[in-house]
Amino acid sequence: LPAPVVASLKRIKDANRYNPRVLKAVETFLEKIDQSLLGKLADVPGFDKVLEDMAQQGGKFVGGRFLLEYFAQLADQFDDLAFEVSTALVVNGRNVGRIYDAVVHIGGREIRFELKCWSRWAHWSDGAFRGQFLKDLASMAKGNPVRWVFDGSKLDRATVKRHVLEALRELGFRGKVDRLLLDNKEAEKKLKDILEREIQNSTQLIEALESDQVFDIIFEIAE
Repeated sequence: LPAPVVASLKRIKDANRYNPRVLKAVETFLEKIDQSLLGKLADVPGFDKVLEDMAQQGGKFVGGRFLLEYFAQLADQFDDLAFEVSTALVVNGRNVGRIYDAVVHIGGREIRFELKCWSRWAHWSDGAFRGQFLKDLASMAKGNPVRWVFDGSKLDRATVKRHVLEALRELGFRGKVDRLLLDNKEAEKKLKDILEREIQNSTQLIEALESDQVFDIIFEIAE
């Protein structure tokens, strides 16, 4: 393993913040990655935090593995890359935080990533999605694109799209979207720059995302 990765693993062990069985799975996974690519990932800010989370329990291991596999193939495409990035946002008059799995810069534009390795869209998934996506809409209304990436080996595109649209149609959530877009005078222009559609309210947002062309700007199903 590259020296920075060995050092990261040592810090995890020294801090005693790991599950021994899961940490062994992390080490086995890291050994199987192309070591030159792994060396590049190890230099990314936030890499230590990804490994620390992965070593704690199985669900976080699966999510972290998906994150590292995804960006190992794409790292050279970005001007800049960071993992586990905390962002401050204002949503309907409240200051809120959002931690993105990754943030990249392409041509001077910051793009924020949320990766999901859900094995299914469960009973709690609608609420989890809405809670994060409202913040993402606030991000996009300020001109910062957000991209959701799902593990296509677990959820296919049709399933993801159906559930996303169903979650967005919830009346209480639509009211929050309407308020967010109404309160932000820049929102219409910024969203049009990103989604290439006129979006002034929740109805227009849902109609836009019904289009595959617009849906694919935000949502990716990684094969």
